[in-house]
Amino acid sequence: MKHSLVFLFLFPFFANATNYYISNDGNDNRLGNSESQAWQSISKLNNSFSNFRGGDSVFFKRGDVFYGSIIIKASGLPDNPIVLSAYGKGTNPVITGLTKISGWAKIGAAIWTASVNAKTNLNLITINGMPQRIGRYPNANDADGGYLRYEEFEDNNSITDKELRKDIDWTGAEVIIRKNHWTAERCRVTAQTANTIFYKHAVAGINTTDVPKLYNGTKGNGYFFQNDPRTLDELGEWYFDSSNKKLQIYFGKSLPSNFIIKASTIDTLVDIGNKSFINFINLDFEGANKSALYCRDGNDISIQYCNFKNIGAKAIHFWNSANIFIDHVNTSYVLCNAIQVRNSKQDNVTVSNCILKNTGPFIGMGSFFDDRDYKAISVMAHKNVLIENNVIDSVGLTAIQFQGSNVLVKNNFVNNFCYVLDDGAGIYTYTESSREGGLNFINRIITGNIILNGLGALAGSISMPKAEGIYLDGSSMNVIAENNTIAYVSNKALACNNPVHVKFIKNTCFNNGGGWGAARLNTWENIEGLIIRHNIFYPVNDQQQLVNFIHSGLDQPLPVSICEALQSMGSVDSNYYNIVNPAAFNYSYAPKAGKQWIYPSPLSFDNWQAFSGQDFHSKLPSKILSGYQIKNIIGNNLVAGGDFKTNINAVNIFGSNVKSSWAKNEKLVGSGSLKIEVKAAEANRYVMVHGPVGILPAGKKYVLRFKTMGSSECGIVKAYLRKTEKPYTELVAKQTAVFGTSVGNHQFLFELNQQAETSFVIEVEKNAGIFYVDDIELYEVNAQVKSIATQVRFEYNASAVEISIPLSKNYIGVDGLLYSGTLKLAPFNSIILLSRNSWDQ
Repeated sequence: MKHSLVFLFLFPFFANATNYYISNDGNDNRLGNSESQAWQSISKLNNSFSNFRGGDSVFFKRGDVFYGSIIIKASGLPDNPIVLSAYGKGTNPVITGLTKISGWAKIGAAIWTASVNAKTNLNLITINGMPQRIGRYPNANDADGGYLRYEEFEDNNSITDKELRKDIDWTGAEVIIRKNHWTAERCRVTAQTANTIFYKHAVAGINTTDVPKLYNGTKGNGYFFQNDPRTLDELGEWYFDSSNKKLQIYFGKSLPSNFIIKASTIDTLVDIGNKSFINFINLDFEGANKSALYCRDGNDISIQYCNFKNIGAKAIHFWNSANIFIDHVNTSYVLCNAIQVRNSKQDNVTVSNCILKNTGPFIGMGSFFDDRDYKAISVMAHKNVLIENNVIDSVGLTAIQFQGSNVLVKNNFVNNFCYVLDDGAGIYTYTESSREGGLNFINRIITGNIILNGLGALAGSISMPKAEGIYLDGSSMNVIAENNTIAYVSNKALACNNPVHVKFIKNTCFNNGGGWGAARLNTWENIEGLIIRHNIFYPVNDQQQLVNFIHSGLDQPLPVSICEALQSMGSVDSNYYNIVNPAAFNYSYAPKAGKQWIYPSPLSFDNWQAFSGQDFHSKLPSKILSGYQIKNIIGNNLVAGGDFKTNINAVNIFGSNVKSSWAKNEKLVGSGSLKIEVKAAEANRYVMVHGPVGILPAGKKYVLRFKTMGSSECGIVKAYLRKTEKPYTELVAKQTAVFGTSVGNHQFLFELNQQAETSFVIEVEKNAGIFYVDDIELYEVNAQVKSIATQVRFEYNASAVEISIPLSKNYIGVDGLLYSGTLKLAPFNSIILLSRNSWDQ
């Protein structure tokens, strides 16, 4: 695979080239062509830059700090680039846009003000070297994650909150509106009428021609106000009065003199413009209000061994620039994007060996309405993209996003993402439909990456967090994702929409909200050539899913059944599925495009195999772990008459359109059983069987046992304990089991945390048709409880060398292999180990 050109000019020397030197001890009246003749300022450099030619170099003295914005006014040559680098000993020279603030005056009980000659759209204040959040109301640590809620919206003009205080007029403040999972638009309040906030997206100093797609709101989502003096009530919160150039900061009981306070007073630290063949080596950049390095229409730019810290928007920001090489770059506290290269018509981008930390940490401080914000690496190119050996730690939305052909995303370590916004991923791509005039990308490989802790952003949203591991969105095509590790992600490990020739192979997925998901959302095309093989999907609790398949419009483009859609999507087989939730295989569909959706009952593993025609050679892990072990039963059965020998008086039945009766010698073994007939099958609707068992004390464990049999192979039953009297509070979490046309024996362990008058509850889904329940027993027990997670050992190696991991006891792999002694783990690999004797060790 061909990738970006590699530049490496650590010690450049070109015939007839000139080296220039800049030092804090220099003098702008000197020649600048030797260390003893060094210039002093960036202003001198800018005034001289138009005279530079290919092969010339600029060296900043190590250990020095230089304030200003470098304007690149000349291009290098293909074999003779212009180089900006360092000389001398010590730390890298720093190019800064920060100005220390002094002259503070107190204007309130805890608020101080000072003059700052900053840009109108000031977005970066640091205190003791750390960026501070612009003042907001409510605060991020207030109730509901610091959000107010809007019930109504009108296009992109207004939101209405029925609970909004009418005595405060927020006109002039900024309002941050969470429109959906992945967007929180930054707007200016233009007017307020009672409970309605009117806003516009144009903010002073922003070129609105670059504003991307704007979204309608979501009723019930959140919003908050910021950049207003009335929001200042926490240490470090600030507001900038751009008209009078006055900064206000809340210091509480402290004094400004106790801190080093700086403001960004320069938007761009290096403006490359449309110049080409420029190399940056061993330089540090801090304090840009917008971009540290900005380039539009320039080519052949190399950035190596440079550090970026405290950047108000984007550290490296390139548009329409070919042959970009970014290597061994570190970034920290970049408020929007660490590295963004948008080259839909250009080729060759490499981002390698970088360490990117704390990207997009503050919701609402993105670069004004850009839904591409809060991302660590975002690369769009026509072809030839290499993203390799990077470490990304703590990023507000997506860690790595790519687009283009000939893409290799390899051996990256991603940790902690999608905590400011979500519906993003550790690794993400979006492609417009190729069948509707979009691009048709080829040869895209995602391999050897380790992706951990995709949290999801619940605050300000009405729906559950949506962080994916690897997410192929839009109509992504021709992608192979293999040998990756995804763990601790709130939603699916592997997700794709409208995939065409997509392969998920040999990926290890541990303790995620879901295993894999495929959605056919565009009715003019089908899922084609989807391969999901030899993956491990290992959930550890019964709230986690394994499969989620979505198909819109079975009538288009040609009529099919949902079974035919499942069977024709590709090949899903030879995977390992750990079954903790026995009904973890989900599918939904719309029979007619744009019409009502159907959400059938989730399926068991066996039902999924039979129904979908997929996963015939897939299997369960070599060892099935249990969450508890019963030592002995204490006392008698607390459910009198639960064997239904003569009647069904021991229970109450609740549910519409159902008939209950006593069945004598009809199905289950014994003299009688409870029989329930459902007049009309309903997915996800339940018949409740319940009965009182008396006052149960807190701190005790109880086992509920019963038998089932149904007329359907897809029966689902849930069990729990609740209070007998209103409001019928659930005392324990619901647990799920499945049953079919043969006798099913069920057992559930519960532990009460409070004493209560208690009833047992058995819920049977109405899709079961006719079903039977018998031999209900509830006993106090002496039991040992271990979560499945404590019986599993998950290890990964995010380094480039093999590591050794000592094992204090014996383990079994998912595939049945025995592991003991010392485990050798290859680079960028992982393993799931199961306790061999989990109850004895």
